[in-house]
Amino acid sequence: IFLMGLALQMISFAIFTLLFIDWAYKVRKHGQDEWLRDGLAGKPWYKDRRALAAAMLISCIGILVRSTFRVIENAQGFEGHLATTESFFYCLDSLPLFIAIVVYLPFWPGNFISNDLPRGTGDEESHSATELKAGGAHDNPHTAVTRSGNLHP
Repeated sequence: IFLMGLALQMISFAIFTLLFIDWAYKVRKHGQDEWLRDGLAGKPWYKDRRALAAAMLISCIGILVRSTFRVIENAQGFEGHLATTESFFYCLDSLPLFIAIVVYLPFWPGNFISNDLPRGTGDEESHSATELKAGGAHDNPHTAVTRSGNLHP
């Protein structure tokens, strides 16, 4: 059951990676304005969304390498060659995972989100965190604020 779970995880992440590659290809091919937007705006390469897409692809590859290693390692059993050779563990498990994480240090996804996004669809009231904390019933932890801004106990 454990091996089947690892295999399903690897397959599902491979599908996600393929969908991500397909999306990036389609945006690059059919949405040139969006694909080139950061470069044309004069942003440095480390603030360009294409760099974030490349970082995500590198991260996906690292996770897929690790997942493939783990499936094969567990298929061989606890006494198998991959499980008993430390260099395989470091090169095919630790290093790809380290790279998959470290690649986001200069390209943290939150840095690419702009603050000029619309706050609602027009029908909803927009409340900042300070506005919600400012008054009366908002201080009650048992009171919820709905998307429309109405208070409900």
